[in-house]
Amino acid sequence: MEKRFYRMICALAALLLCSVFALGCAAADGAQGGNEVERLLAVEDFKFQQVDKGIGFGVLAVYSAPSTDALRGANGKAAVDTNKKMAEAGFDESGWLLVRYEKDSGGYRVGYVEKRKVKDYKARMSTPAFDRIPVTAAEAIDVLDDPHEKGNVLGTLPAGEDFTVLGKYTYTGSWWYVECTLEGKTARGFIAREGSAFYAGDTLVKSVLDLGDPAVSPRGGEKIGTAVIREGERKNVRKTPDASGTIISKVYPGMEYPVYDKKVSSDRGIEYFYVFVEDDSEWGWISSGVATLVD
Repeated sequence: MEKRFYRMICALAALLLCSVFALGCAAADGAQGGNEVERLLAVEDFKFQQVDKGIGFGVLAVYSAPSTDALRGANGKAAVDTNKKMAEAGFDESGWLLVRYEKDSGGYRVGYVEKRKVKDYKARMSTPAFDRIPVTAAEAIDVLDDPHEKGNVLGTLPAGEDFTVLGKYTYTGSWWYVECTLEGKTARGFIAREGSAFYAGDTLVKSVLDLGDPAVSPRGGEKIGTAVIREGERKNVRKTPDASGTIISKVYPGMEYPVYDKKVSSDRGIEYFYVFVEDDSEWGWISSGVATLVD
């Protein structure tokens, strides 16, 4: 009788322990999903620095990810002439140099060149601070070789495909930089924040996830304030800081836009603000006559 009672107590204890363990795992899974979203919100920007005369190592093969087994654009022939104008974002953690360059066919491509091919080069940029955040495509997502709406499509991730978010790029719009598998090979590329739906844990991440303002502008300046557009009609954003500059976008009255530089025009002595217009993924100048700069 005592043995039977003892076995009953042990069985109940085991059942209770299993229940507690299962609840703990479920809580951990939920926490993990929330943690992934927090990591996405905290992921860092990376940027390129232009080298006008190149870095001087001739024509080098470019791979979409830091491996000679990775997907290579241009039907396996992607290459950069490092003796010409190009840009670099530093050596990644595996020792490959991350570059961006203009293609012969127009447009740009981002990719990696082997460290051994540029072993004497001292990078101007520090190692990109990439994270590795596991996510799953909620719908088909195009992966581009350059963070621009005109970038070439490396491939398409089908719904349900697992991939990894490495970082974000917000200097020509809002983009996630990702690592995935395309054509059976490892690849890295860019997916547009707007319209790219994926799951981080149980959370559906889409355009509602605010990436914040760019850390620095293409001119290299950090954010110095916010331009509040005055009432009235939409205001012009110009390519250069003067009244005759080409109009490249428009901004809305009452809206706010991050400012990264200011300059006095040479024609009328009017101050202009260098702003990022996220709606159009454009950088340009607006007159202080139509906007107020606030800290």
